[in-house]
Amino acid sequence: MHCYSIISLIPVIKLCLWQKMAAAFAWVWLDPKKSQDTGAKQKYAYEMQENAPAYRLNALLPDEPFVFGGLLDSCSSSQQFIELAVVVPQQAIKSTTSIEQMRNWLRLHICFDDRYSQDDGYEAGFNGFWWMVNLLQFLPDMTFTSRKAVHLPQEAETVKMQTSVVVDIQPDESWAEILEFGLLSAEEIALLQSLSLPAPTVGYELQDDDGEIIAEADLAWPLQKQALIIDNQDFTPLFESKGWHVAFGPIDESTLQHLFGGDK
Repeated sequence: MHCYSIISLIPVIKLCLWQKMAAAFAWVWLDPKKSQDTGAKQKYAYEMQENAPAYRLNALLPDEPFVFGGLLDSCSSSQQFIELAVVVPQQAIKSTTSIEQMRNWLRLHICFDDRYSQDDGYEAGFNGFWWMVNLLQFLPDMTFTSRKAVHLPQEAETVKMQTSVVVDIQPDESWAEILEFGLLSAEEIALLQSLSLPAPTVGYELQDDDGEIIAEADLAWPLQKQALIIDNQDFTPLFESKGWHVAFGPIDESTLQHLFGGDK
């Protein structure tokens, strides 16, 4: 998983706007009332031990008085596949707190429950998870992981690296729909942008002369007639017959370089 520098690549004004939006989104999840309830606090502590790696617990369960909230059983707001924890020190809850201070106080952790991939709603939950990651990654103290990753002690060091990573996504208008609907993961978007590729059409449908759909590409750049197909290699000759250049394989740097510039 790559780690990119957001500050060096995103114009400062746009970055500030996304940071403010992420902070406002996170701040509204705080639940001061539940935070004062002893039973709710105990339940919250249990949830963090289940859904966050050990190195993250000091930030999510600080010794000082704190306020928590999010998508949690302890706040009666849990989702089937996603748990979002938002934490700030008690001293931050005051009317004079500025947006900049709010952003710096916030500590967030998102966990996706990837244990039951055959359950109804799994794909929608996965897309929702990445939508949150895409938005909240602009905050300085945000981590994300999955239930399986948390409970793999032999890979603890790897998980730390992965869950602490900041993924660079440049929020321009051409990527708006992909970001909004979670059509690609944060890593995939960052990879495409790091290669200076324009926003693709996700799930492109190729039509014949009669307007019938004859093939599909997972990613496509219609103006350039470039397509990437992940699973169904039978679609490749159909695209090529229409003058397209096609690469077959996963969304990774090697496949994209082959598609746009040949193997490097």
